[in-house]
Amino acid sequence: MSLFMKINICIIGCGGTGGNLTARLARFLSGYQGGLAINTAIADGDTVELKNMDRQPFDDGDLGENKEVVLAENIESSFHVRIDSYPDYILETGDLDRIFQSLNREGDYISSASGDINILVSCVDNHAARKVCHDWFEKASFWGTTFFIDPANEDVSSEVVIAKRNAHTITSPDRFWYYPDIINDLGRPVNEMSCEELNNAAPQHFAVNCYAADICFAFIAGIIMCQDNAQLLPGGITYFHAFKMFQRFYACEYDEEEQQYVRES
Repeated sequence: MSLFMKINICIIGCGGTGGNLTARLARFLSGYQGGLAINTAIADGDTVELKNMDRQPFDDGDLGENKEVVLAENIESSFHVRIDSYPDYILETGDLDRIFQSLNREGDYISSASGDINILVSCVDNHAARKVCHDWFEKASFWGTTFFIDPANEDVSSEVVIAKRNAHTITSPDRFWYYPDIINDLGRPVNEMSCEELNNAAPQHFAVNCYAADICFAFIAGIIMCQDNAQLLPGGITYFHAFKMFQRFYACEYDEEEQQYVRES
């Protein structure tokens, strides 16, 4: 294991997928004794509403409170794990820059350690927020490895895209490579949407949120357990259906000979 190797994790969105992912990660970290420095942050500008009770890790006493503030406080109380909280929507790449800069406890934004790992998880429900994460990943300037994990849920099925870049080279693409049409279907940022629009958003089944959270958590746990070898993990896309018990991962990485991304068939 590299001396002083650290892993910085930032989860955007604390709803059905992000909230359940954060709870799983906190439980894991509460018993982790592997020796790595693991710093975690969550960000969400949303507040807890009654409609959230059936899919998200909140109760009646949390109503009206900011989701990520409540979640971070509950985690610290229950698991004694520190989670940095940012009670704002992510609207520009600079927001992510500031979060990752604060996660680096030594104060260096551009890490000098090639073994360091940065993980961005985009548990958002609109393409405008996803585009901000995409733009940040495209320009990320860490010397280590950066993973961009991006679940996108439908009512009973979903896919999770795992993009990767080693230093300044993207070796596995993000969602915009698999679904290029979404670049023209961004919609408006969530902070510009009316309450009626937000309330009418397409519902997701709790089982789908948990399934997506489990896939994201399993990959993050794999990164942590692999330590120095985590940079060798492939990026790609996982498809799943919550009720058909179907799940399949297809690796997708850049092929130097073909000069393009090649997805496993």
